[in-house]
Amino acid sequence: MKTSVPRYMHPGSRGPAVTLLQAFLCGAGFGRNIEFGEEYEPVTVLALQAWQENQDLDPNDHCGPDTRTAMLDRYGFNFDEACETIRGETIFVQPDGKKTLWSPETYSPPQERRTRLTHR
Repeated sequence: MKTSVPRYMHPGSRGPAVTLLQAFLCGAGFGRNIEFGEEYEPVTVLALQAWQENQDLDPNDHCGPDTRTAMLDRYGFNFDEACETIRGETIFVQPDGKKTLWSPETYSPPQERRTRLTHR
């Protein structure tokens, strides 16, 4: 999955993209105890792991490429595209603990190269 959105969202991430994940989990029936608040906290981890296990994925603590592919393939939900529609900054914690600040307002998608045809 090629995208501008950071590849992983681990516990400790925070911002509107976390709320988006929480809303997906609730909509899928796995977020009964989630308190929405832009914090990737233990209840969100438990809900994500329950969803991953239900989808025959390795239940782990992060929302990465395999999880996002399953969201798209099985629910038609494109997490990355949805992230690009929200306002505000999200801090995505990566597997190595590094924090990546991301916002759709500061992201510029690559321009398509257009070949100009000229007739002589």
